[in-house]
Amino acid sequence: MTALDERAHITAWKAALDTPLGSWAAYDYSEVPAVTPSIYVALTVSRRFGGEPRNTGRKPITGWRLTTLAVGRTEDECRWAREKVAGALNELRNATLGSSLVAFESENQIEKDGDRYAGLTVWTYTTLA
Repeated sequence: MTALDERAHITAWKAALDTPLGSWAAYDYSEVPAVTPSIYVALTVSRRFGGEPRNTGRKPITGWRLTTLAVGRTEDECRWAREKVAGALNELRNATLGSSLVAFESENQIEKDGDRYAGLTVWTYTTLA
């Protein structure tokens, strides 16, 4: 694993959500099954600006943005999944990644999306580069 491998970050965050979601699952956004479960969470990870350069002009950390899309058949199911994710991620330090504390950035209201309800939440964290 390299520090900039998004796949390793997705794997680590999926593992962090396994227990809180119980029998429901978290997926890499590109791997959500064609026959979707009643409740699930889709994840994406991308690099972001990580902070001000140090006196050397080099950044010792890499900034990351984690998005979690909670999906359910009803608005309440979606809200339940979002709350489980928030409880698991808020101020979590992912030891596998050596991350900083995860910080809430923003979220969209839960809305009807086809035959489901979905709500997107955005989190940020940093790792050593």
